[in-house]
Amino acid sequence: MGKVIAFASGKGGSGKSVVAANLGIAFAKFGQSTLLIDADLSMPNLAILTGLKSTPVTLYEVLDRTKPVDQAIYKVYGGADIIPCGTSLEAFLKADMRGLKNVVEKVKERYEYVLIDTASGLNKYTLGGIKVADE
Repeated sequence: MGKVIAFASGKGGSGKSVVAANLGIAFAKFGQSTLLIDADLSMPNLAILTGLKSTPVTLYEVLDRTKPVDQAIYKVYGGADIIPCGTSLEAFLKADMRGLKNVVEKVKERYEYVLIDTASGLNKYTLGGIKVADE
């Protein structure tokens, strides 16, 4: 069973997304199966930071259960996998972070590390990622 680590910060611009992306890529390069989850619903950046261009299925579709989690997993630089977050305002407004627990339960058996990039500040979106993490 994988270790689930959340990256959180009280303020935007602190570098948490950069740290999460680089740590995930480093783990993967050293042979550790790693999944990055962009749970920063308000300002998702992991897809950009990892060079991912096209993401037809994102965390939003998985949270609202219109698509299975496997369809939202993409391979990125260094061999890490990622579940990106979309940028739709409509999807953001109806997103329910309680579903993140189900997502993590489904994937943590397959990965040695699951790294969750949360939103900045202290709100329901940040807490959703922190609650499902081991660290």
